Amino acid sequence: MANKALEAFEKELSGLNEKLAPLEWASPRNNLGYALVALGQNKSGIEHLKKSITEMGDVLEASDPKDALDDWVSLQLTYAAALHALGQRNTGETVSLLNKSMEAYKKILPVLKRQESPLEWALMMHNIAMVFQDLGEHSEGSRTLERSITAYNNALTQRSANVVPLQWALSQNNAAVSLQVLGEIQQDSEILKDAVVSYGNACHKLTQSKHAVAWVITTGNLGSVRTLLAEKTNDAEMARQAVNNLNEIVDFLSGVANTKYLVLAERFRDKAKAVLEKINT
Repeated sequence: MANKALEAFEKELSGLNEKLAPLEWASPRNNLGYALVALGQNKSGIEHLKKSITEMGDVLEASDPKDALDDWVSLQLTYAAALHALGQRNTGETVSLLNKSMEAYKKILPVLKRQESPLEWALMMHNIAMVFQDLGEHSEGSRTLERSITAYNNALTQRSANVVPLQWALSQNNAAVSLQVLGEIQQDSEILKDAVVSYGNACHKLTQSKHAVAWVITTGNLGSVRTLLAEKTNDAEMARQAVNNLNEIVDFLSGVANTKYLVLAERFRDKAKAVLEKINT
């Protein structure tokens, strides 16, 4: 079972450059998911995104949503997501691309109704939240991060943990990232505790065997925020929990062929150990 989970992990990570978005679970600021994705990004992926955006933009410019609304919404969602993904990778135009992505999503809002297409609407809310998240991270804007959290919570009103567990966990994880960044900016331990709860919620629906990459990222994120909170509050038990979380990741990745991922996880784990040692001395 463990070998199959490792194979699934490596296969998913190896295909990141073929996707429009690097990885939905990834966000900045010491986030394990973002770091994992950064290891796999390359120039060809950026060129593929630019070409896709140009082609989709041309089609959308010549399209009328009244003619085939479902097809238009689907293409507009993909176009907006591609702009966001390029903004994550192309630091020279990050804010401009993120704003263009937001504008593309806003064009869908009047026609995609929550009651008629709840899961599609939830996906749009989740994606809008990710754009707010990256804009807030880029400018360290608390208000933008708060909007991100609100949009994730909107998505969660339509994403059931029992019906779509992976998507539910995804929104929980990403909401936790926004909470973590907001807590760091505002130096607020209570917000960081909310992030711990949200990461924990996501972890309850993920397993190594079925969701290898998602499990690694979310468990790693939980360990990371617990490390931060333990250091801030001098909480030895929180630090021990962080070490346990990150040890799980290190043990799992010890069987991965690409040792870069293991080295990365060990770095997070060693930081948690150092915090625990400091608290206990």
